[in-house]
Amino acid sequence: MTWMFNTFANTYVNSVNLALIEVPGWPFRFSTFGNFGGGRVRIPGDIIPGGFGPKNGGRLSSWIIDAPSVIPKWPIHPWIPVFDGGLHSIVGWSDVFFSGNTVVTDTAKAIRRFNRPVAAAFLEEAYMDPLHRHIAVALFPCGHWNDRIPQLQGLDWGKPKCLSIRYWL
Repeated sequence: MTWMFNTFANTYVNSVNLALIEVPGWPFRFSTFGNFGGGRVRIPGDIIPGGFGPKNGGRLSSWIIDAPSVIPKWPIHPWIPVFDGGLHSIVGWSDVFFSGNTVVTDTAKAIRRFNRPVAAAFLEEAYMDPLHRHIAVALFPCGHWNDRIPQLQGLDWGKPKCLSIRYWL
């Protein structure tokens, strides 16, 4: 499945403004086939050269990766190439997977109904979810914490000079 994130990324994940991927995972990898060795995608090693977003021929503004242990709290510098195409934010989890929460659904509702910034909406919904007992993470270029989906014109800043990370325990 690596072709969805490199060769044909602009037809798949990089072709929408907000992408949601729900898969099992671990640091810097995720798989649509569980942890059995098939379909692994390394982040950032196997992604589309030039990163995700409109600067690289795509449209991706924010990416929700609903998978366990995909976004570590540290180090975050390996993620810089992912943002090179003008991506605003990536949100997800930094520890083991859990089910039964409504964090992603509630985040989508907050974005749609109230035009909430993606990173802030995800962390707030994770904090408020009664079943949330894990580390929710938001990763974004410095100064772009409050970016919203409609702010597509702001994506074309080139390679980020630094990344910021926020998380709820």
